[in-house]
Amino acid sequence: VLFPDSDVSAAAIDLNQDKLAPHFLFPHIDHTTGGVVNWMSKIKQKRAAAKLGLNVAKGVVIDVVFGEYELPSSISYPCFPKPLKSLVGAKSGLGRCDNEQQLRRAIDLMVKRCPTIPVLVEEYKEIEGEFALLGVSDGVNVHIPGILHVLSLASGGHFGVATRGEILPNEGFESLIEGFKAFVKETHFVGLFDIDFYKSGGKYYFCEMNFRYGGSGYAYTKSGVNLPEMCVRILLGDQVDSSAFVHQKATYVNERMLFDDWYNGFISTKMFRDMQQGCDISFVNDEDDSRPQRRFKKEICRSGIRRFIKRCLGK
Repeated sequence: VLFPDSDVSAAAIDLNQDKLAPHFLFPHIDHTTGGVVNWMSKIKQKRAAAKLGLNVAKGVVIDVVFGEYELPSSISYPCFPKPLKSLVGAKSGLGRCDNEQQLRRAIDLMVKRCPTIPVLVEEYKEIEGEFALLGVSDGVNVHIPGILHVLSLASGGHFGVATRGEILPNEGFESLIEGFKAFVKETHFVGLFDIDFYKSGGKYYFCEMNFRYGGSGYAYTKSGVNLPEMCVRILLGDQVDSSAFVHQKATYVNERMLFDDWYNGFISTKMFRDMQQGCDISFVNDEDDSRPQRRFKKEICRSGIRRFIKRCLGK
């Protein structure tokens, strides 16, 4: 069974179904090559979400061809540019732009990675809270067992991945979850998925759906909901336990994301240590599986020496 954990791996699987199908089970949309990649388009997702009654930020698509593009006069500032497909452009250039000069600078950063790229420029929203959810679908039935509230995000190469957060029961989010379920059904997707959304002006806004296992997925497993196991059963054609839900709030920490932020100088050693304290769920430390924790501590010691040398050399 293949589990993509990035947009690149999700696309690689989707575009090579004919070669993989004799040997593997994997997520898909109607077993159609390119079906998942087609739905990776943010504008396609936003239009489908809007039709289903979900709130979405207004946006316009700018086609950049070999580094050349024109900005339509309809763009209002502040705005937020992002690659139309996460598969292309990665996280370069993401951020608030208050004027045309800043917007061009952001697009130019994306162009450095890919000279021909469609860019989605959305109206900027003041975010009151960032959220995500993971779920599993068999193409008809969609199961969403809980909500993730992001408390802090990683920097650098893991921009957008939570370092700390809390996993919540569905109470209070019922109508929103029904809207998300309807959206997933619209795609016909079979497999594990991740949906990002946020709160602004007292309303929840759909951001995007990722056709892969999300970076905070282990918080569900530690809360008693094993989504990967459910996905395997679905791909095998078996029945799954749709009564498995998150029943209580718990905080979690993703030590690997914190480690990378610390090693690359985005956070101090004190913050690195403090942020690992006081969480109910750890992604590395586990009394029943101590080897990863021992390995992690050794890596911290080795990297601490390299980090110290880098700082002394001013790199």
